[in-house]
Amino acid sequence: EDAIMEDYLRVNTDHADLIAEEAAHLDGGMTDHERAILMSFLEARPAYLRAYFDEIDRLYGSFATYLREGLHLTPEAIESLRALVA
Repeated sequence: EDAIMEDYLRVNTDHADLIAEEAAHLDGGMTDHERAILMSFLEARPAYLRAYFDEIDRLYGSFATYLREGLHLTPEAIESLRALVA
């Protein structure tokens, strides 16, 4: 989960220019509060991924079970995915 979180949050730095450009494009006279809400849609935030993992744990008990029962991945497919990040 730590590695996944790190990769997920890298979006903010890798795409900082695009996020800023989109925010400026959509801003159009927003208040600070409205701008904060807009940024919550444009940024990757730890709480979002944490909520995803929490829901997986609640519904399936583990990420491994989620892969098998939630996504219906075969053991071969899981190994193929693992090989992509190895």
